[in-house]
Amino acid sequence: MSRARCSRSGGSQSVDFNQLRRIVEQQQLIPVGVLSSSEQQQGAAREAGLALIKSGKPPLDDKGGDKQADKKRKAPVAQSDACAQVIRQNVRSGQQVYAKGGDLVVMGSVSPGAEILADGNIHIYGALRGRALAGAAGDTAAMIFCHNLQAELIAVAGNFRLSDDIHQRYLKQRVAVHLSDGKMLIDL
Repeated sequence: MSRARCSRSGGSQSVDFNQLRRIVEQQQLIPVGVLSSSEQQQGAAREAGLALIKSGKPPLDDKGGDKQADKKRKAPVAQSDACAQVIRQNVRSGQQVYAKGGDLVVMGSVSPGAEILADGNIHIYGALRGRALAGAAGDTAAMIFCHNLQAELIAVAGNFRLSDDIHQRYLKQRVAVHLSDGKMLIDL
């Protein structure tokens, strides 16, 4: 069941997302986020470090930025004036770093099993082998920049892609990940 996607419907019940996350990780699964839940559940999910996933996503686009001048990006949900949080070392397996209200800069690599989240952009000056979730509070203008893409998961404002869904041409390359018209794009 490696890299399988699964979901659980919580209905209107209150859910302890920290406990749910621990249980899911004990089963060697990767908890990604919460889909279509109440505002209370969304807040609890964010506090547990889970992304908010939008339903009804359009198909993935790997064409790498068919940018049209007449199309404008959607306005971001949340703008941040906060300073960036800078991590001056590698982020190890099992560690989680969350830059609440701003950008995250990692001056090293992100190991498999590690997770980095930011309400703003994420910059990785090394290899991304773990999970990176930018725009965790819903900022659709957030981006992920890394020097060596080998990620388990990348996500921007709840739109995510697992490693199996990342085209070979982007692996081990310097990339910028962003949303355009609701589609996740990866630019070299």
